[in-house]
Amino acid sequence: MSNQKHQIKTLQLLIKSGLQSNIELAIQLANHSKIDIETLIAPWTPLIEILELNLEHDSLSELLVHLINSKSLYLALPKGAPVPKSIIHLPFVEELDLACNDLTTIPEEICEMTQLISLELHENSLNYLPKNIHLLTNLKFLYLMNNPIFSTELERIKTLLPNVSIKLY
Repeated sequence: MSNQKHQIKTLQLLIKSGLQSNIELAIQLANHSKIDIETLIAPWTPLIEILELNLEHDSLSELLVHLINSKSLYLALPKGAPVPKSIIHLPFVEELDLACNDLTTIPEEICEMTQLISLELHENSLNYLPKNIHLLTNLKFLYLMNNPIFSTELERIKTLLPNVSIKLY
C-alpha cells in the first residue's frame, strides 16, 4: 500500500469515529499532506457537524456540496480570498465562523442563511456588514471584535438586530 493510500485510510478511520476532535484532526492533517479532502470526507458527510477547513485549493465550491448536513462551519480562507457565495447552499449551518480571515466584505448572500444562530466575524477588516443583515431572523449572536466598523454602521446593525447579542470586545 502506498504511503498516501495508508494516510488516507488512517484519516478516514479518524472521520469514521464520528468524534468532532478526530474529524477536525483528520481534515487538518489532510490539508497539510495535500490529500484530496473531497475524496477523504465524502463517505462520512452525515457524521460531520463541525469542520475546520484550511482552504488552500480551488475546489471550494465542489467541497461545500459534501458539507450539506453540517451544522457548524469554520472557514480559514487563503489571504485575500473572498467568502465563497456557495456557502448559502448549506441549509443546516447554524454556526458560521469566518473569523481571522482579514475580510473586508461579507457577501450579501450570507443574509439568505436565515437558519444562522451564530455568526463569528471577529478579527477581520470589516467596516460594514451586508445591508440585508436583518434577514438573519434566527441570529442570536454576532461577534464583531477587532473590526474597524464605523460607528454609524454599528448603530444601523443594532437597530436592525435588536434581539441579537453583539460582541464588540
